[in-house]
Amino acid sequence: MKIICWTHFESTGGRRSMKIILAGFLLVAFCVCGLTGCGKSMEEKVKEKLAKDKADAAQQQALQVQKAQQAKANEAAQAQEKLLGVLKSVLKDADTAKIQNVKIKENPFETPVFPKLGYAICGEINAKNSYGAFTGFSGFVVGTSMKTDKLTIMMQNDKEMESQWRMYASEIGCI
Repeated sequence: MKIICWTHFESTGGRRSMKIILAGFLLVAFCVCGLTGCGKSMEEKVKEKLAKDKADAAQQQALQVQKAQQAKANEAAQAQEKLLGVLKSVLKDADTAKIQNVKIKENPFETPVFPKLGYAICGEINAKNSYGAFTGFSGFVVGTSMKTDKLTIMMQNDKEMESQWRMYASEIGCI
């Protein structure tokens, strides 16, 4: 039996042998990882895919909600512009009218005066009278019917319509 001492092992190229053994060990480790899949398990991959799909669906839904809200805001702005145009069309001097505190509400109520409204606006207006003088700010309500396309205008300073004006302006949020 031959006993090899460390000094003999080093002098015969032991370092090189150790490097070869280490390289072989690493090669075996890489092969084992390659065959068994050292990465994520199939279950982990499925869970990640489901989480990603869920996040994508939530993002798509949020985008659709945002688009619907934007479309609704555009519709309300167009309705407000149309209703203010109707209000100005009955004034003596529409270009000098001052309008403030305008609020808009979609379908606020259904009554004989406003049968199933699309939109209604209310606010305050200061317009010139027949003598060319401003009358002072007074409340108004303008609404359009979805059923008949009929427009209704109520003014606070109209004694016959003041109680109805107050009811509608309150419902929309002007008073």
